Amino acid sequence: MKVKKFFAVSFVLLSATLIFTSCGTSSNAEFSSNGEWEEEKAEKSETPSWTIYSRQIPETNFWEFKIEGSVEASPVACVSSVKANLYAEAKNKKKFPTYDFVQDSKDSIQTYVIHNEPFPLKDTEMSVLYEFDESQANRAAVKWREAWEKCDIESTKKLNRVEVFRGTWEFEEEIVGTSSAINTVQFDLKGMPMSLAKPMVQKFLINGLKDLKKRNE
Repeated sequence: MKVKKFFAVSFVLLSATLIFTSCGTSSNAEFSSNGEWEEEKAEKSETPSWTIYSRQIPETNFWEFKIEGSVEASPVACVSSVKANLYAEAKNKKKFPTYDFVQDSKDSIQTYVIHNEPFPLKDTEMSVLYEFDESQANRAAVKWREAWEKCDIESTKKLNRVEVFRGTWEFEEEIVGTSSAINTVQFDLKGMPMSLAKPMVQKFLINGLKDLKKRNE
């Protein structure tokens, strides 16, 4: 029982480290990659089916993972769903004791968020800018990145500041009422073995696609 408890706690801590605190220390840099995507995992029997790919960004410690699937909704509806989820998350005070909308417009939303972490980790703080592209009827996208240059809140030793947090959702209409959906995330392993990081990132991406589908049912 103690062994099982140890591994359960370790998994929670590693998950928190990967998703929230190991995203890097270089702020507001733009990353590009000429690396080739490699297929990591695929599931064709589920609805929606999906495939996960990965690649390392040259000359950095950053990796990119992406999941490709589909959602039974238009690209614009998918983006609207992502927006609506931001407002829904703001109401979850157990998970987010602070969730402020610093700036809110049709094309972008900036948030300042404090996220509760399991003991003994410090709670994390994030300043994230979400940008929405709905300029085309058959395509739409959401891009997010850290936005500390737009936030005047000073760092504190009580909170672990996430310096880099970025990714994209891209939607393109396949047939009327159905869109391809690609979610890409970037992160720094920070010394964590890929054998531990990979299943966590895969689970993060799979759950994200499933949640998006549920919100559009």
